[in-house]
Amino acid sequence: MLQALVLERLEPSMVTLQSLLEIILPCLVQSEKVHEQSRALGAISRLLRLTCNFPELSHMAEFSMSGQLMGTLGLFCMNPNQEISMGALEALHYLFKILVFIEMNPKCSADAMPSFQRFQESLGRTAS
Repeated sequence: MLQALVLERLEPSMVTLQSLLEIILPCLVQSEKVHEQSRALGAISRLLRLTCNFPELSHMAEFSMSGQLMGTLGLFCMNPNQEISMGALEALHYLFKILVFIEMNPKCSADAMPSFQRFQESLGRTAS
């Protein structure tokens, strides 16, 4: 069901993926029930796996939650429950594949460069 939203008009978009992840991620973090966490991790993993099938995604440079997602999944990899830790590990695997696609896409790297330069300039101003 969620995959159909990402594949809307057969042009998958990172903006749509990010919107869905912004809904699912709080459910994962705020829940204390193992079955709810496992279900949320499964949904995240399936969305990321689907996204890996499309290395030429639209709006790749606008995917801004990779750090938050990586940190959250990394913490859930340390969960003592094996089902949760394996689900987080699988989702993290697909996230890394997406990040490699983004890095390998020259257009996306060029789009992301101005924001990176602004970030470096802001760091230079605060250090002075």
